[in-house]
Amino acid sequence: MSLLFSIREIKIPYFNLKFGIVEIDTTFVFFVIGLLIGLIAFHSLKSLFVVLLFLAFIVFILLHDFVQILIAKTFSLKLRKFIIFPFGTKKFYGKDFDNAKQEFIYAFAGLLVYFVLMLAFAILGLTVFSGVWPETITLQNTLTSQTFDFTLMDFPLFFLFWVSFLLFAFNLFIFAMPMDGGRLVKALLTIIFGQYSANKIVPYISRVITLLVILAGLFFWDIIIILIGLFIYYTTVKELREYEILRVLEGKSVKSFMKPCDLIFNSEQTVTDCFKEMKKTMIPDAVVTFDEGGFGVIDVEEISKVSKLYWPTTKIGTVAKIVDGVSERENLAFVAQYMVTKDLEIIPVVDACKTLLGIIKRAEFSDYIKIHKIL
Repeated sequence: MSLLFSIREIKIPYFNLKFGIVEIDTTFVFFVIGLLIGLIAFHSLKSLFVVLLFLAFIVFILLHDFVQILIAKTFSLKLRKFIIFPFGTKKFYGKDFDNAKQEFIYAFAGLLVYFVLMLAFAILGLTVFSGVWPETITLQNTLTSQTFDFTLMDFPLFFLFWVSFLLFAFNLFIFAMPMDGGRLVKALLTIIFGQYSANKIVPYISRVITLLVILAGLFFWDIIIILIGLFIYYTTVKELREYEILRVLEGKSVKSFMKPCDLIFNSEQTVTDCFKEMKKTMIPDAVVTFDEGGFGVIDVEEISKVSKLYWPTTKIGTVAKIVDGVSERENLAFVAQYMVTKDLEIIPVVDACKTLLGIIKRAEFSDYIKIHKIL
């Protein structure tokens, strides 16, 4: 299977796992490269520990997601896209759960995966295998700084137990979306107070949790905890925004919002030529076509990131974001959700033969959402 490379991301197009499309985000690739460089450059136990910790986290998170995808499938939620980030994943189903009970079961199943892993490693370490579990543990500094003074390296089963425990605790006690704990709270609030009230309460809970995590990081003077707090805030804002998109646009098709594509560039054209055409037509976004097939999108903001000295020699295809064209029959809620996550202003609409039919503009459905979200 071939890989398509672009400046900002490595994508695996059409890698169908029966329930969806898998995509590797740029940050994941750069993070892995950084880990490998650190391991090669320093040859230290600490570098090896970080690599093993990262691998364990990723494997357990993917197992957690696999179970949740199966649960979602029983609720007739088809996975549309699956994006892998350094410290987690993002799943797109194209629509929301039918009721709060389904969302509760979905979140509980994810937590159950971590709990079962934690319990299994504890039983194996304490009863089945002798001498593989530490008798005494000394916690050094904070949870994220020199934890257990490399006790984790000396006792592999305890290492795996600790990773599953961290994931379980983090997802359960961080009552913010899109963590499992946040979904449980949202589902319970929906059952008790109704969906409208729950949607009003959850953002406030998420902001309080974010503030507490950041304050804890400042108290311990631990940059990792502070970054986790900022990460929670970022994911919470995006999750609530995407829920709003699903609620307003669910059931609407791409065709109803499709517009003609007024500006199309070939990937071999230079940035200078493309910008001149954008300036002439006063159109800030354009579709980019590639001779070997496929599409990209470009806007003036992306062009501005390239030094003007290189505009005459830089091909627009090397600057454009590579995207998959969407069908005119596609669910608009899923497309809008994907565009917001990938920060796309436009996306091409194609037919079964991959012929360009038009585009979807983010500004169009954004205005629609602003008007209809209060209804």
